[in-house]
Amino acid sequence: MPVGNVYHYYKSKDELVAAAIDSYAQEGRERLSWLEQQHRTPRARLKVIREGRRLEREGTATLRCGSPGRDSSGPPGVVRMRE
Repeated sequence: MPVGNVYHYYKSKDELVAAAIDSYAQEGRERLSWLEQQHRTPRARLKVIREGRRLEREGTATLRCGSPGRDSSGPPGVVRMRE
């Protein structure tokens, strides 16, 4: 992507970094909200988090959304690869 395209949307590198951090934080809040709604106990929430991290390490899941060919069922921000 040409640098000019980035500066069309963001006035400075600091603004770009701030937007990236805000986006990451919002995804974290959405995942936490989903966990709290789906799993009542802290132990159950930790189990889901641990399983998601394991899948990510194995390459069967990623924290990126919106990629073609992936199933986005489950918590926001976590995408499982289709088998």
